[in-house]
Amino acid sequence: MLGSMYSPWAISANGELLVDRYYGIWHLPQNRLVRTLHRFALWGTHRNPEDRYAAVSPDGTRLALTGTVEVDYEDTAAFMLLDPWAGSIIRRLEFADAVSGPSAFSPDGQHVAFPVSDDYPSNHRLLIVRASDGQVEQEITAPFSIRALCYLPDGRLLAAGMLEGYPWIWEVFSNIRRRIEHRWEDPYSPLSLRFAPNGQYLLVYRVIIPSTELALYDVFMGQLIRFETLPYEARAFQFSYDSRFLLMAMVRYENNRWRSFLQVRNLPTWQLVRQLDNAGEGGILSHPSR
Repeated sequence: MLGSMYSPWAISANGELLVDRYYGIWHLPQNRLVRTLHRFALWGTHRNPEDRYAAVSPDGTRLALTGTVEVDYEDTAAFMLLDPWAGSIIRRLEFADAVSGPSAFSPDGQHVAFPVSDDYPSNHRLLIVRASDGQVEQEITAPFSIRALCYLPDGRLLAAGMLEGYPWIWEVFSNIRRRIEHRWEDPYSPLSLRFAPNGQYLLVYRVIIPSTELALYDVFMGQLIRFETLPYEARAFQFSYDSRFLLMAMVRYENNRWRSFLQVRNLPTWQLVRQLDNAGEGGILSHPSR
């Protein structure tokens, strides 16, 4: 597991490239900072995105950034495809009156998918672009605002979102939609969604200070595995690369000071494998070989 010294954000499947949350590009085998991308050059001087996501191609030669920025007082969905080693932008796409979401690279690294959503359900979209030059190859109408994306090893593309408090799974290319029969109370409260790398699990959570509500679902079975309210504020969740473990970074204010915790849970049993106290609040990310 990579520690919080990197404040990691995304990592390539070959374990060579890591992008940290400050736009640092790291070559992991040498533990070397290759470059730091300039935020203003990426998003613009006065356009710091409210929500931003990063994905790296399996071989580490492409970086996809998505985020929602404000342009003329309106939300604008932004997508950028970069060569992380050269620090150059290959393609930039913007969509007015819309918000963005997380992107995902295909297993062969040839394509990257990302969502664009707006206030009108009929305008929710999923775009698939070539990783070589960022050219749009497909634009597909989405059945909901996409909050999580995952390519399976066999090339299938899964998307997840929320409708009326229920998690929904959409198999994009076959257009199969499934609702998981577990409804969240107060569904309009912000929820975060994350797929496990193999697509088997979906994590849905929200922080309600000073606690965190989370649910773990089996995507293939279409059922709830566990729902729990943690007495901590979650700062980061990350599945291990083999989807066997869930790593959780959390904090809690007690006795007039902040305490930090790092837990590792086995999946799907939820057994506590390890807990570290005062482990720091930085992001967590699993190395493909661990």
